[in-house]
Parts: sequence; structure tokens; C-alpha cells
Amino acid sequence: MHSHQKIPLRAVGISQVTLKKNAFTLIELLMVMVVIVILVAITFGISRSVKYLQNHTRVEAELAMIRHSLEQFKIKNGDYPWTSSDVTPSASDYGEILFQALVGWKKFSKKGGPVKFESKKASEVPTNGPKGFVDISKLTYAKLESPEVLNPEVDFSSLPTGYAFLNPWGKPYWYRYFEIGHADRAILGYQLSAGDK
Repeated sequence: MHSHQKIPLRAVGISQVTLKKNAFTLIELLMVMVVIVILVAITFGISRSVKYLQNHTRVEAELAMIRHSLEQFKIKNGDYPWTSSDVTPSASDYGEILFQALVGWKKFSKKGGPVKFESKKASEVPTNGPKGFVDISKLTYAKLESPEVLNPEVDFSSLPTGYAFLNPWGKPYWYRYFEIGHADRAILGYQLSAGDK
């Protein structure tokens, strides 16, 4: 018969204290997990705030560029690009008018009647493309039927239809030129906004 002898842990050089120190307790693991979750939450919150501020800064810069281009259009043509007043176009229609005017494809004409805001003929546009009022390479634009394709090649040999400048959220910048009615006079003004988010 074999008799089992109990050898004390101290005899083999292992103490009970050493055994406890080699393992993490459940509380220690939970504390580490809580710290990691807090750090992830802080990082995510900061990155969202930074992205929000970047988008709004970009919108302000692009709106300033478009406003400057509208002023250049007015200096050359005598007025801002017109939008329709008899119907209520969609925001995308207003975006298309803004794009066409600022790339140089819209003009005012008066031929024996009231002034008209119309598209130029291809013969009126230089062969290397229109001489516009805005550098489109500094803005995001897309064809409204496929807004996921950003800054596509635009054929400027004919009127570019269906294009609009886009805000950081992929929606068209919204432009409207209108008459503000008063009892004794009318004031013309334009609205330019970042559109929807």
C-alpha cells in the first residue's frame, strides 16, 4: 500500500501568497474592462465632435466661396441667377440652377421684351469649356441621379444638366433668388444654404 504524504507548500518553495498573486481576480478584470470602455467612449465622442466641426467649417468655407462667385456673376451680368417664381422647384432644381450659373452656362438676355434668364448656346461658350465664376475643383459636386459618384467628369460642350454642388452630407446646396414684397416697393434677395443634412 502506498501512503500519500502531504508535503507542505513551504517545503517545495511555493507559498500561498505567491499562488494568489499569479491570477487576476474578477474585480480586477472588470475594472480593466470598465477603463477600456470609458476610453473608447471618450475617443468616439471626441472623433464625432471633430467630424461635426470639420463639416461645419467646410460648409462655411464653401458657402463663402459660392457667395463670392454669386457676386462675381452679378458684377458681370447685372443680377444674381434667377430661380423660377411661378412654380416651386425642389431643392435639387435650385442646386442645378446654381451649378449652371456658376460654371458659366447661364446668361441674361433682352430681345425686344422682358429680360430673360436663359442658358447659353454652345456657340457662346468657349470650346475649352465655359469660363465660370467658381473653381469647381474646390467644391464637391455630383449628378443628382447618381450622387454617390463625386466630382465626375463634366462635358462642358453642352449645358450640364442634373448637376449640383453638394454639402458634406451629400445633399445639394440650396439657392433661391426671390422678391420680398413690401407695400410700396419690392426688394430682391437670395437665400443660400447648406441644404439638408
